[in-house]
Amino acid sequence: MKEIEIKKILIESLVTHANNVIGSEFRFDFGTRRADVISISEGKITAYEIKGAGDNTDRLENQIESYKKYFDQCFVVCEKSNIDIIRKKTPRSVGILLVEGKFVKQVRKPYQIKSHDKIALASTIDIRLLRKLVTTKKLKSKHELCQHLSKQISLDEMRIISRSEAFKKIIIPFETFLKEVGEEIHSDDILTLTRMPSIELFLHSESGSRRHVIVHSYRYPK
Repeated sequence: MKEIEIKKILIESLVTHANNVIGSEFRFDFGTRRADVISISEGKITAYEIKGAGDNTDRLENQIESYKKYFDQCFVVCEKSNIDIIRKKTPRSVGILLVEGKFVKQVRKPYQIKSHDKIALASTIDIRLLRKLVTTKKLKSKHELCQHLSKQISLDEMRIISRSEAFKKIIIPFETFLKEVGEEIHSDDILTLTRMPSIELFLHSESGSRRHVIVHSYRYPK
């Protein structure tokens, strides 16, 4: 099965949970890493790495290590023909979802990750917000701002800010997706989830009552 087909089945499964906000091709670690699918629910952000039967798994262990620096939970989504190799290449802390036909079955439950990397968390914070948060105005690059902020605030505080910023990035494409999707998810619907919103749409949405309620009630569970 091709990645896009697995992705459609996975998102179809995730969207049935009312609290899920879903994103696709989510970039983190200063844009150097990418999660195939993410979901945010009740303050937790989960990554889903898709590995179809024909996909190479040589980089999987490194991918998982990078995910553990940023996400609260990780799943590898696979098929029956490659589940054995996925089991061998992933630690017990990583969940496994099996796609069979049009259904998704949880084979292994993931652990909640708590030992995140502050710099990785900060990497998805908008640079304009970073400049407001740091106590010095001398820093210019995003890397420098993230490093400074990591020394300035606690890990829990960094998680809250990072999760809120991730939510802001995916909520507009997700709401557009919900408005446009039909009875069945198509490739064009996946592209809607992947597109980043324009700044004009973001600012317009920020004044909307629904988004105001979502963002300001958004908390990271301790």
